[in-house]
Order: sequence, then structure tokens, then C-alpha cells
Amino acid sequence: MAYNNTFPSISIVTPSFNQGEFLEKCIDSILSQNYPNLEYIIMDGGSSDNSIEIIKKYEKYLTYWQSKPDGGHYAALNEGFKRSNGEVMGWLNSDDMFHPGGLFVLAEIFSEMPEVNVLTGRRVGFDAMGHLNSYGIERQTWSREILLDQSYVHRYAFIMQEATYWRRSLWEKAGEGLDLSFELAADFELWLRFSRHAQIHTVDALIAGFRFYGPAQRSQIMRDEYIRECESAIESEKSVRSDNLDLDAIAPPLIKYPPSGSTMQIFVKNPPPKFSIVTPSFNQGEFLEECIDSVLGQNYPNLEFIIMDGGSTDKSVDIIKKYEKHLVYWQSQPDGGQYNAINDGFKKTSGEIMAWLNSDDKYHHVAFYKVAYSFSRFRNIEWLTGRPAFWDKDGDMCGVFDYLPGYNRVKILNKAYNDPFIQQESTFWKRSLWQRAGGELRTDLDYAGDLELWNRFFRHAELYTVDTLLGGYRSHGNQKAALFMDRYVAESEKILDEEMVLYRKNGEAGLSSAPDPVSISAREVKAYIDDIYSVSNSKPFTLSDDSDRVIACLLRKVEELRHVSAQLACCEADSTAQNELHAMRNSLSWRLTKPLRCLADRLRR
Repeated sequence: MAYNNTFPSISIVTPSFNQGEFLEKCIDSILSQNYPNLEYIIMDGGSSDNSIEIIKKYEKYLTYWQSKPDGGHYAALNEGFKRSNGEVMGWLNSDDMFHPGGLFVLAEIFSEMPEVNVLTGRRVGFDAMGHLNSYGIERQTWSREILLDQSYVHRYAFIMQEATYWRRSLWEKAGEGLDLSFELAADFELWLRFSRHAQIHTVDALIAGFRFYGPAQRSQIMRDEYIRECESAIESEKSVRSDNLDLDAIAPPLIKYPPSGSTMQIFVKNPPPKFSIVTPSFNQGEFLEECIDSVLGQNYPNLEFIIMDGGSTDKSVDIIKKYEKHLVYWQSQPDGGQYNAINDGFKKTSGEIMAWLNSDDKYHHVAFYKVAYSFSRFRNIEWLTGRPAFWDKDGDMCGVFDYLPGYNRVKILNKAYNDPFIQQESTFWKRSLWQRAGGELRTDLDYAGDLELWNRFFRHAELYTVDTLLGGYRSHGNQKAALFMDRYVAESEKILDEEMVLYRKNGEAGLSSAPDPVSISAREVKAYIDDIYSVSNSKPFTLSDDSDRVIACLLRKVEELRHVSAQLACCEADSTAQNELHAMRNSLSWRLTKPLRCLADRLRR
């Protein structure tokens, strides 16, 4: 995949063996960074706990993973690094974690400071619960001379491996591997070899940290043996000359963060319209998480997402709580039915573009950008729908219409509403139309509330079909529409009879023909995304230090969206393109959409 050159490629290897208790937190601490140029490899030694299930949960985001006997911790790392190509390298053990924004600290230092070949961060790790835990600042900067001083080893003052990363060129110069004759201290021996060729720099920022969770921890049990191995490595290293003897005694000064020479500035040029999405749900835990991910996975920076749960007794509430920090609002209580829940949800929103997505359905990738672009380009459109598509029970796309249907009021009133159905999952509208049409769904209906709403929309505006995939209906055994199709049809017939009376009362005035379909190209959508976000290399950072983390989030978001744009430009907006985008899922994330919105608002002010 081609990436923007702003960020260096980073390769991280995680060795693991029966660390299921901590592994998911480790993985999440890396993937939640949403770094746009990441190789992540997990080398499991044949675990017998729940590690494999955890790894499989995230495998679509991994460059490579394996689970088999591997010859030990350092052998697994060597094998993992052989499978990597990143410009910057390092490893994170499966019981340790990255600090938020840590990958972007690495990226900025290695990009802005070419003299830095190996970098470590502040000695701040985590306790058993994942809370910050400082390991002191007795030694923040390092030199080869200090590393060769055994008094530091005896005081257990070490470079924090979890926070240490280096350029591949240095790795190659130093032998391209960890020394397998060391069972415990191969990391320390590697630092000694690095010090022959480069100074070890320290940045005054959090990168990653060691997790301390008790005296039973291997590093604590084997502490004395680790020190003995360090002493042995020091004795062997003393006979080796470094490349630059004059620098052996000099510890480079502590790098302040962000570096004063940083030249990258990110800003939002044209904020896109706000989307309000409501998901009603009741005991749909089997499908709910995929639905949520399809909304948040749009990476859309101006989103209100609300979930209205009707008091589920399955795992739905646990799933919602997992994502609640990304929701504008959610509730779980008896709600008077699906349409009443949707109405209550929309009352809590303010977006210019509206839609609802049932909890067993899903959106296609980049759908929100396509919709936003369509409304932006075609100003006369007040509501639109996409090419009908379908998911199977497992969430795989199982069908797409081979023709593009057109819709108009007369066609619907003539009861051709199922030729085909206006796919609710693919339909979006402007709030102004919603308000003109009454501003709510009818709650006396149980099944065909969408069709009744479409009829009211048709009184005011044409429905445009956009030739692209937006959403999809999931077909499964417990699908409400399939189970009660006869009731849906009966409600629909009654609704259309009522609407026909109104239509004739008004002299049969209305929209008698379907408007021509709207076509949008992948390149147009790419240009629209590029017009929203902009990267400039002409000015230094100007925001205060308390914005650093938000800036890092925005940097990531811009690069992700540019990555998607570049890929999208290479394919047409059809099913093939969607499959390709699905394969690119590891470059997308929704986790930090709110920080992006926060900074966008701040910059606009």
C-alpha cells in the first residue's frame, strides 16, 4: 500500500506466551493509536489460554501472526523482525502497553531529527490495573560510558525497553538480531551494540511502558539472573571499540517534546455537514457490534451517533458500554417500540443529514463521505438512496442489484413499492425535509413506518438514486421484516390507500417520474475528502502543550483519510471497490473521531 511520506513506517513485534490476561490491552494500546504506516506482528509461542482467540479477533489488522513453539522470547522476536520492513523498529511484550500518542512521538522525532538513530522515552509504565506508574528519573539520558558502568546495573537503572525504538539501518549495522545466548538480557546487550554506532537519545515524552503486576512476574523472579547477564555483556563489550570514541562519554541532551523545529501543521479547511445516525435495538447482541463498527468505522469527523436500546436482556448493553465514549447518547429501557425509539433519538440530534440504521444492518465503507459529497454537489437533492445491496447472516455481502432502480410518488402509490423496496439502510435525507414532512415517524405503525415516511417525503421532494453502495440489509432467520412480511404488506397497503386519497384530493399533483440517477466517481469523492482536510509543512506547531494529544489524533486521522482517498481513487465506486476497501480495514478507525472534532472546532474558533 502507498502511504503519505509524512510518517515513517514503524514495525512492532509482540512476542507472547499464555498472556491472555494482558494481551488484548497490549494490542489495543497499539492499534488504537491508528498510526497510518504500521506493521504489527504477533509471535505467539503456542499458548494454551485464550490468547489465540484474542489474536484472531484482531488478525485483520495484523501484518502477520503465528502461534507455535518458537524457541523462546528472543528467537520469536528475531523471526518477527525478519518479516518486517519498517524504517523504525521495536517490540512490545504482551503484558506491556503503549501510551496514547506514543507512536506519533516516535514518528515526529525520527522524521524531524535525522541525527537520532535510537530513541527512548520517559520511564513511566503501568501498574497491574493499567494505571500510570513512574519508575523514577535517576537516569534519563544515556551514553555508552554509562551503559558500561555496572553500578547502574546494580541499582537496576535500565533503559526502558518498552519505550525504545531504532532505525532499521542501525539494526542492520549492529548485526540484525538479538543475541540468543542471552535468556533474559538480550535487550541490554542490544543497547550495547547500538552504542558502538550511535548515541542513544531520550525524549521527554511518554512512548510505551513496562507493566508491573507483582512479585510473581518473570522479570521480578529472574531479576538477579538478569543482572548477572548484564554484567557478562558489559565485560564482553568493554573490549569492543565504538565508531566514535569521542562520543562514548557524552549523553545527548534530553529532547523536549514537541521539538521546536517541528514544521507540520494540520488544519480542517471545509468541515463537512453533520450526520445524525440513530440505531434502535432490542436483543440484537449477535449483530449489534458490527452495526456500530460500520457507523464509527466511517471515520467521519462530524457525526452524532445515538443508540436507543429497548431494554435488552442479552449482551447488547455490554456492547454499547464498550463504545459509549464514542456516542452522543444511549439508553436501555422500555421505549414503546422501534419507531418511538427512533423519534426520541432524533429529538436529541442536530445534524444536517439524518438516517437510522437498524442494529442488524450495516453501512458500506466511505458511505458518509459519498452521501456528504452528493448533497454538496447536487444542491437540489433533499433525500437520496443508494444501489440496493444485501449482507448475509455472517455480515458478508451476498447480493447487489444489477440495475439501478428509480423511484417516484406515482410508482409507490400504484403499489409498486416492492419493485424494489426503497432500501431504508441506504437512505439519507436533509433535516429540512424531515421537518417539512412532520419531523417524526408514525408510532401507530409496527412494520411499515419507513414506507409511510417515504410517502410524506415524496409530497415535498424527489428521491434521487446514487449509483454507489451506501448501506445494506442483513438477511437472517430472525429478521423482523422477513418473519412478518404479511403484516408489513398489510400495513403498506393501508398506508398507500390513505396516501392515494390525499393525492387525489390535491388534484393528483405530485412527482410522476423518477429523476435521473446520480453518478459519482471515486475520484470525485477523493477530491471531496482532500478538500476537507489539509496538511501544511510551512508552519510550526502553535497550540499549547495540552493540545499535543489532540494534535496527534488529528495527524493520524488526516493521514488515514488521505490513505483511503488514494486507494479509493484507484477503483470505481462499485462492489469491487467496496471489497477492496474492506480489505483495507486495518488502516481505518473510528476511535478518535471526537478528538478530531474537538480540534476542528478549536481551529475554527
